[in-house]
Amino acid sequence: MRSNRNYLKQVREVEVNQLTGRKCDPQRIERLLKSLGRNVASDVQRRVLANDSGLAESTVDQYLDVLTRLMLIEDQAAWSPSMRSAATLRLAPKRHFVDPSLAVATSNTAGPEALLHELSHMGSLFESLVVRDLRVLSQPLGGTVFHYRDSNDLEVDAVVQLDGQWAAFEIKLAKSQPG
Repeated sequence: MRSNRNYLKQVREVEVNQLTGRKCDPQRIERLLKSLGRNVASDVQRRVLANDSGLAESTVDQYLDVLTRLMLIEDQAAWSPSMRSAATLRLAPKRHFVDPSLAVATSNTAGPEALLHELSHMGSLFESLVVRDLRVLSQPLGGTVFHYRDSNDLEVDAVVQLDGQWAAFEIKLAKSQPG
């Protein structure tokens, strides 16, 4: 855990500045990272990230771009099946850290005991871990991992598309975990 926190500190204080060529405020980046950590594996809107981190939406957009270019975070795009439906598709991406343990490292209090008391968040971390593994396994074959949600709240956590075919996955930490 400590090494992940040190890595995130290195990103905030050095890597972002090197990539952008300008001095960025590490505390502002840290606030955004914490918000991303709290909202891992969700289709959190940039407006929510801005409100949560106290940043302007334009600043959130800039930092998200930098964190993506640093390969720290990765969006999971929404899947659009080629079928006709009365439901409107929601196209917002789900946001993930490339390594879910980094989401845990954004919190100063998230240790094993704390996570056991936050099973909903633990479920989101597990979903992020499974999505990461699906990406690792499918990308070398030319596959892409999406998510699906429509206006009727029909949701699929992961849709792996490969060679015109697809498979849908509902990811749950426990059998009785609510939707």
